Amino acid sequence: MWHHVICWTVLLLLVRRSAARHCCPRRMTRWLLCSAGSVLLSAAVLTSVWLVQLSMAISWLALLDCTPDRFDPGRRLTTAGFAGFFVIGFPERVQAWWSGAVTDWLTVCTSSAATLCGLVHVREGGGLRLQAGAFEMTRGIHDWGTWYTGLLPGLFWGLLQRRSGVQMLLLLPAAAAAGLLSSLPGSLLQMAWPGSQGGAMPVLQLLGVVLAIPLVLSCDAMVLFLTGPVCLKGFVNGMAGEEGFSENPVSVLWNSWVSAESGSFEEPASFRLPDGGRVPLLTCVRFTLSGWLSSRVPSRFLYGLPGVFVLLFGAAASLGSPAATARQVGIYEGYARAALAAGDDSMARFCWEAVISLEPRNLAVQYRFADLLWSGGRRLDGWRLMERLSVDGVAGYGPSHVWLLKHSALGETGFAIDPNRRVEHFRQAIRSLPAGSTDAAEALANLGMEYAAQGEQRLSTEALAAAASVDRRFLCELCAVERMGGKPLEGDIRLLKYRSELQAELVQHPGNCDAVFESARVSILLEERSAAIAVLRAGVRVAADARLSRLLSDTLAADVESRLMAGNADAEWLLRSLREAELHDPGRPAVVLLLCDLELLGVETGLLDWVDWQRLLSRNADARDTPRTVRESYLLAGILLEQPELMQLAAESLVLTVPGGVARGVALLHRQRQSEQAQRLAELAISHCADGDRLTRFALLRADQRYAEARAVYDGFESEYATSEALRGAWYGTMVEEFDAAAAVSAGAICEYPLRLLRAAGDVPETRLLAVDRLTRLVLSGCGCSGWAEGELQRLRAAGTDSGLCLEAMGHVAVMTGNYRQAVAWLEQAVFLQAEPGDVLLNNLAAALIRDDSQRNGGRALRLIDHAIERSSDRPELLNTRGEIYMALRMWKLAIRDLERAAAELPAESGSQHLLQICREQMEHGGQR
Repeated sequence: MWHHVICWTVLLLLVRRSAARHCCPRRMTRWLLCSAGSVLLSAAVLTSVWLVQLSMAISWLALLDCTPDRFDPGRRLTTAGFAGFFVIGFPERVQAWWSGAVTDWLTVCTSSAATLCGLVHVREGGGLRLQAGAFEMTRGIHDWGTWYTGLLPGLFWGLLQRRSGVQMLLLLPAAAAAGLLSSLPGSLLQMAWPGSQGGAMPVLQLLGVVLAIPLVLSCDAMVLFLTGPVCLKGFVNGMAGEEGFSENPVSVLWNSWVSAESGSFEEPASFRLPDGGRVPLLTCVRFTLSGWLSSRVPSRFLYGLPGVFVLLFGAAASLGSPAATARQVGIYEGYARAALAAGDDSMARFCWEAVISLEPRNLAVQYRFADLLWSGGRRLDGWRLMERLSVDGVAGYGPSHVWLLKHSALGETGFAIDPNRRVEHFRQAIRSLPAGSTDAAEALANLGMEYAAQGEQRLSTEALAAAASVDRRFLCELCAVERMGGKPLEGDIRLLKYRSELQAELVQHPGNCDAVFESARVSILLEERSAAIAVLRAGVRVAADARLSRLLSDTLAADVESRLMAGNADAEWLLRSLREAELHDPGRPAVVLLLCDLELLGVETGLLDWVDWQRLLSRNADARDTPRTVRESYLLAGILLEQPELMQLAAESLVLTVPGGVARGVALLHRQRQSEQAQRLAELAISHCADGDRLTRFALLRADQRYAEARAVYDGFESEYATSEALRGAWYGTMVEEFDAAAAVSAGAICEYPLRLLRAAGDVPETRLLAVDRLTRLVLSGCGCSGWAEGELQRLRAAGTDSGLCLEAMGHVAVMTGNYRQAVAWLEQAVFLQAEPGDVLLNNLAAALIRDDSQRNGGRALRLIDHAIERSSDRPELLNTRGEIYMALRMWKLAIRDLERAAAELPAESGSQHLLQICREQMEHGGQR
């Protein structure tokens, strides 16, 4: 860039001196040279190639304007100009083209000459070229295909015919224009008939070259006429004063301008012959065309006519009719979807802009593209498109605001949006929509959710209540906001009443999909996921509705994830639920990730056989799937399907954005016995981790089976992530399933880590359950050292560790080893020391009491477990313990009721089925209660 500026600055100085010495200074010359200098200075400041080219064009106009002799100096200037192009172009290409073809280098130089003349000066112009089945914008002089089809034939034809310097300067821009024209028919034909795809490229290129040759010959014929002597007799009779003479048409036109007085360019255009006779402009144009067609090369012009007809035919076929326009919209939409799926943002943006330019008032197309951009991960572009529509005030002002409020009320955009701006969009939508309509109710509901996100409880409740009064579907959102405001009872009562009405509707009309959907939503909000699953299963059996199938799949996946994290479901049940979720929504990334988790836990899922991988790889991410989830599923698909390209692409995308997303892939590679590849992937991800992101580093080390390093990382940050769900899962996998229990005993760490997790659990019930029940059970069963564990707990308690935590863990160890009396003593002390005993602690104490002495402790154990169930009514572990207490008290019917509910959700090893069988046998043999 800078050597271009320097060379042309020197050239301008030389030309200015030459003009001052040999030429008469004219106001036009000085004005042009000053303009060229200003443009060149702007180009240096803005680093704009287009401004440099514009400065070159202005400089050449100044040179031609100040040249008194129209032949010799012009020829010298032309030679100097070409020498300058050679000096400028040579250093850039010396290494790349030293051993290449000279013709390529000459093409570079002559293309610069063409751009100098100002005919091809649009920086991002050019035609459309098909490549690999998709359209690609050609960018300036870097698109060599355009220059080859125009400049190369023009250059060699001019050299072969030994044209003069002036003729070459005229021929090359004309050839460049011919090259651009020759690229249009193929592009337009491809737009009209896109089914040929990439296989038609050679044919289209050949069409362009064949069309360029007659166009170049026609241009050469025009140049020969304009620069050669032509008899003017018959065109100037009565004007020139002479019977006949031969003159150069370019010279005639140029002399009229050179000989004009200063300031005459502001007058109406008129031209003068050398003797002073005036020629009107229209007469001059008619004279030029007629003289050219009557010259010795008129047939060469006819060679270009087929190309002109092809160009017009292609334009009419592709751009002429509304049907063709609709076809182009569909073509561009298909290309945009393919580009978004492939991650080509520039291609998708080009197609999007093309559709909007074709149908600027078609709101349906623009809404569809906004949804396409949103679902494809380009949420900011989709938001900006719809916001522009709302601001422009086009028809559909209200619907554009509705779209904006749908996609921004809960902060789904992933980028910062001013809350006041969102609220204003919602209010505009409400004002523009008919009062009492469903759309207005939806706008009110989203406005209420936005107020809730901003902490405006009263405004949120009012807006949601107004929306629910119009459409009762928004009762769920209203009750959720009331729960956040500390009024769960009112909302639950309203939801229960609403659900009873929906159930009554379903009794009369079982196929009412809206009622099924709303009933399931209510059950999910009431934290009765099993009831929601039952309702959705019944609805799917009656009516095939995609919305119900997707919600059922989502609910099953969420249920599996929660139970998998809590460790209270057997593998067979988990696998059965995930298969059902896959059946109702094939290729869902979240389901694939859960199946992979089961595989990593040692469960044979057979996911390679029955997961719809083709659907997974072909579907676009919807609002339920985050981009990370989709990319993780692609990584797993590449590993399992043995597609290295897909795996590499997904891994690179994850490593650059979320390095922790490759942890599952690393663990799966180890399971597939590809340890070297797993280590490389883990090292790559660790190298991209942020300095303070120790949690991601911990997860990657665990997945790479580097347990000692993982434990060292964990020792340094356990206090920072005390309640982190991610830390809980990583701790569970690393410290329990993969550490050698005997080595942990010898290192004195077997009870230290359960206490750490118990301390990190805080008040999260699931975490405390995992810490106290799952972890301690697995650790102790792995090495059989309960006595040593009790001693270690006592030592830690004496050393100042939290007494409540130590006593709770010691009591749990005693319950598992059958020392119920000691367990009662320790757990009672733990209850006394803790201000708010947790449900797990109360459950363990109740179990220890009833197993130690059912006659004396039955009533107290029942009170404890009832208190725990009042706080957490949906915990099957608590129901299982209460069923055991009812059994000890010989209350068989109550025991069967609780044990049936517990057995439906607990794994087989919990013993619920065995206890239930005993209760039923007692009832058959004459049980009274």
